[in-house]
Amino acid sequence: MTCSVLLKIDSSLQSICHNFEILRRHEYGITMIPTQDLERFGTDGLSSETVLESRKLYGKNELTPPKRIPVWKQYLEKYQDPIIRILLVAVVLSALVALLEGESLIDTLGIALAVILATTIAFLTEFRSNRAFDALNAMREDTGVKVIRNGSPGSIPMRDIVVGDVILLEAGDMVPADGYLLVAAETEADESAFTGESEPVKKIVQDSVLKGSYITGGRATMFAAAVGDRTKMGQIASSLTEGTRPETPLQIKLHDLAHLISKFGYIMAGLIIGVVLIQDFVIGVPPQTPIEIFSVILHACMFAVVIIVVSVPEGLPVSVTVSLALTMGKMTRAKSLVRRLIACETVGSVTVICTDKTGTLTMNQMEVAASSVEVPEISSGLPKTPSEWITLNAAVNSTAELEYHEDRLITVGNSTEAALLRWLHRTGVSYTDIRHAWPSISQDFFNSKKKQMSTIFEYDSKRYILVKGAPEIVAARCSPAPDLSNLHHLAQRAMRTLAFAHGELKPDGEEPSTLIWDGYVGIRDEVRPDVPEAVKTCNDAGITVKMVTGDSPETATAIARETGIFRDGKVMTGPEFRELSDEKRRDIVSDLQVLARSEPHDKLLLVKALQANGEVVAVTGDGTNDAPALRNADVGLAMGIAGTEVAREASDIILLDDSFPTIERAVWWGRALYENIQRFLIFQLT
Repeated sequence: MTCSVLLKIDSSLQSICHNFEILRRHEYGITMIPTQDLERFGTDGLSSETVLESRKLYGKNELTPPKRIPVWKQYLEKYQDPIIRILLVAVVLSALVALLEGESLIDTLGIALAVILATTIAFLTEFRSNRAFDALNAMREDTGVKVIRNGSPGSIPMRDIVVGDVILLEAGDMVPADGYLLVAAETEADESAFTGESEPVKKIVQDSVLKGSYITGGRATMFAAAVGDRTKMGQIASSLTEGTRPETPLQIKLHDLAHLISKFGYIMAGLIIGVVLIQDFVIGVPPQTPIEIFSVILHACMFAVVIIVVSVPEGLPVSVTVSLALTMGKMTRAKSLVRRLIACETVGSVTVICTDKTGTLTMNQMEVAASSVEVPEISSGLPKTPSEWITLNAAVNSTAELEYHEDRLITVGNSTEAALLRWLHRTGVSYTDIRHAWPSISQDFFNSKKKQMSTIFEYDSKRYILVKGAPEIVAARCSPAPDLSNLHHLAQRAMRTLAFAHGELKPDGEEPSTLIWDGYVGIRDEVRPDVPEAVKTCNDAGITVKMVTGDSPETATAIARETGIFRDGKVMTGPEFRELSDEKRRDIVSDLQVLARSEPHDKLLLVKALQANGEVVAVTGDGTNDAPALRNADVGLAMGIAGTEVAREASDIILLDDSFPTIERAVWWGRALYENIQRFLIFQLT
């Protein structure tokens, strides 16, 4: 860390201290550390002693896991199943009859063994799944974070961050704690996990950033002001109570079966006692002595108990539990980590799936999908063709980078610019070689007002400007004016269009009055290749798929139509949906296929409206604010890659690859399980 940067951090820290009472409770309502502690921590990083002091005062950077039920209590809960309870009664009655008649206890031991086997398998299966879930969360806490400590930069695990740490962030990094920016260089942050907004937020010095958000552009230095449970994510996690989950279809049917078996056993026992007593007291010779009377009544009661015990399908709990456990293992191998054993069956009973768009239906990576030129071309000198100019523009007029990480090509910087670099990379063009051969003199960065970016370079003592941006903005600066009518089909396919132009600067260095149009590209987050077939399979199976996204209605409708989700239903925005009364929401949800410009709370409203109509709902979520919807859905499906800790904690199943076809495969396994249980019931009861 250079002295100039340290001085810059120091001046920012003094400014923050000066305005701290405004910042102390930033816009998300999280209480920051006391004002007097800011200057005490300094700007050259914490010392080893200060780290220990800060950790003692403000805690660790770990979320307190939700209060776990003790292991012994988890095991005993397995005995709450109604069939298990009937079997326990049968064990007692069977033992009583065996003892009174002096017979063997083999039948009693057999029923008891079936009960112990069923409960133990269910307990051990869920216990192993929860251990895998904890290991998944621990992996994220071990991620390395760049900090300044003892006056020099270094890397430490995320869990070791403390209040007062000066943290270095760049594009692609996850923010490890709540705090505010001391240095911000073209910084943008993705806070969709909290806001539901898919577009990055521009950040400047003194702005607050939240644990769990991502830096998508530029570089920044932040001051950690809240860690662990004191962060926004920590507060949401602590307020998320377990609550009561809706009963699954299998649980409802097993409860009904247990009630039916109990009623049948009681009726039959009453009839048998009545028949025996009539036969002995009315038809036959009545018993004379009290001992004879007691013997007849006892015989009738034992006969009735035998009927009750025989009527209980003691193999049912074992078969159901083993089927659930085997299916749970198969689903985990198919990229679905099941946290609740009963969720294996519930996912097979869903009638509606409410799914996110980005990363679930799509690849979560912007790519060039259309272009006015066939392929990028490299020029030996000054570009002459539109293809050569576009290639030079895409490589030089950019701030993005491509890096290899564990043999995987990852992007650093703006996703749109990175798509252009990947486009060059796929055709064998090295953007780094072009940048070395054509170094830029200056750059005017893109912003939402200008909607364009420009870079100036020099060649043969002349200076040229490269411009890229919104087609209507770039076209307005070009002569002759290009025809943009052929770009409408790109918008209909949910593409983000980007136009390119160039010009020669005037001798005095001013920009030319007009530019030369070079062409355009269409960029989009491509739909996963196997999603349309997966959606069709769900529809054929009687499952309705609804898209819930923060994107515009136009983009959402285009993707929904391409995936087969949108056919002839309705498209609404989040604000419109929220304004409806509960009754109107219930009336409209059956026809609603796309919910655009939505916020996380809209997903919860949608889930409740569907459940009020009798639907079994599965919902996907990755953000912290998705947790209430995940918790209240019949099946909560959290993202294993992009999902936050809070979202995963609230879920029933974790999609390890964040893909929609994984949901379709989970539904298939759930339905196969349901059919297997049905076959066994028919066999057992007949």
